Amino acid sequence: MSAEWAHATVAWAHGLLPSPFDVTYGDWFLFRVADKGDLVYPKLLNTGQAQLVGVIAIAGPTVNGVLGALGLVVLRFRRLSQYPILSFSMFWFALNNIGQVYSYLPIRGFSSSGDIAIFDRAFGVPHVVLFTVAGAGICGALIIAFVRDLPRCIAAFRLSRGDARRLVRLSAGLIFFWYGAAAAFNYGLHDIRSISFPLSILVGLAVIRWRVGALKEA
Repeated sequence: MSAEWAHATVAWAHGLLPSPFDVTYGDWFLFRVADKGDLVYPKLLNTGQAQLVGVIAIAGPTVNGVLGALGLVVLRFRRLSQYPILSFSMFWFALNNIGQVYSYLPIRGFSSSGDIAIFDRAFGVPHVVLFTVAGAGICGALIIAFVRDLPRCIAAFRLSRGDARRLVRLSAGLIFFWYGAAAAFNYGLHDIRSISFPLSILVGLAVIRWRVGALKEA
């Protein structure tokens, strides 16, 4: 949702939409939320404003990345652990925004359509550069989240070992099983891009085994 609002906000700021929340909301479950790029982009391209199209397009994944990073920065403050619910909420906020970008890379990383492709055509930045930078950022963010912040949340809530294991599985499942399935959901298992789903499952299982093992040693 935040990604689509980011697209709309940039378009609204340039007088192209009536509201920063003017997006297609789809069904009641919000599974098919989409921006209105198909209405905005042709007008801009026809008037030679390709770079503005690129800015609007990249705003979505950029906002998710920034919000995820901001959440991790806030979680650095140890005093936050004195407020378990706030600490856990911030962890979940960061994880979900990181997951949005994580799910997006296999879908649009090398696609000829979508935000990354539009930005590439507008500014001439190759897909591989954007994919590498975003991929490295997501890897670093996930390492921080699972190495530093997840154990802090467990400690803040003083969870039993059983509840801690469940939280580890829930956190890893959100990223690697739910967000990791995006390519399979969008293109079907027959598409080559969907190979990212079984790979994500393997990584998720490895993370769960590693973090659960660390709980036993603690």
